[in-house]
Amino acid sequence: MAERAVNTWQLADLAQAVAGHIVAGDPQHQVCEASIDSRRVARGQVFVALHGEHMDGHDFVQDVLTNHPQSAVLIKRDWSAANQLQAGHAIAVTDPLNALQQWAAVHLKRIGAAIIGITGSNGKTTSKSLT
Repeated sequence: MAERAVNTWQLADLAQAVAGHIVAGDPQHQVCEASIDSRRVARGQVFVALHGEHMDGHDFVQDVLTNHPQSAVLIKRDWSAANQLQAGHAIAVTDPLNALQQWAAVHLKRIGAAIIGITGSNGKTTSKSLT
């Protein structure tokens, strides 16, 4: 069996990581990263439908699924149109922003990333530029 790249996720694994459930699509479908801009979603990305001050990402979910059939969406569980999705791959969660944060935390743990913090009034920008 071929080993998957560390940055790819099966839809089923992602749903489990974000405490969501698959409402459309193949649980074995492979996704790789998140996008919060529906205009820039690429093949294999997950569009996270965030509700903002001026726009609601859920207004663009069907467009993403239609225009990018190899992508997936992360939607709010109580979104009224969730059961009307006609195609694509979708995971429903209680809160898409929280789910995105959970996904990031699980992913960082999965790849064994070291997290550091730099504090103080001098040297932060220089230190950041050195990495």
